[in-house]
Amino acid sequence: MIDLAKICDLALVMIDASIGFEMESFEFLSLLQNHGMPNVMGVLTHLDYFKENKALRKQKKTMKKRFWKEVHDGAKLFYLSGLQKDGMYPKTEIHNLGRFITIQRIRPLSWRINHSYVIADRFDLIETQQDDAKNNTVSIFGYVRGTYLDRNQQIHVNGVGDFKIQDIQQIEDPCPIELKKTVKVK
Repeated sequence: MIDLAKICDLALVMIDASIGFEMESFEFLSLLQNHGMPNVMGVLTHLDYFKENKALRKQKKTMKKRFWKEVHDGAKLFYLSGLQKDGMYPKTEIHNLGRFITIQRIRPLSWRINHSYVIADRFDLIETQQDDAKNNTVSIFGYVRGTYLDRNQQIHVNGVGDFKIQDIQQIEDPCPIELKKTVKVK
């Protein structure tokens, strides 16, 4: 959660409305605040567990007040009523959520501006030493984000530790963005 809080553009916090906020939700929101608070949207699920409309409205209001208190007033909170027979959420609810995600204005976070990080696409094990498994050579392929990545820096691999960079090479993007040409027709 710490590593994701540093680099995410938009955090969708899924909350089971039948249970309410759990400690993990508060912990993640706290981590987001400590790393610059990116855009946060809440998504309430399991609303179909409420049999009475009065209880559902009361729970929605309570959850919205608490979410606004934790994030900020006016933070967007979406409601997913429940899974349908085919195991999917209603198409209109997912469409509305997706539409709102696409129109979000993403603001740059200070942590990402001041630190470089790699979004790894794949890795290859180049060299394995049988006597000491801690001294393997690994090539990591991915995209550098944030500020520049210097070979004198150390790189942190989540769950593994910090390592020295032996070499950095820039290669051609295997999936370059194609710019569409616009043609004016009279």
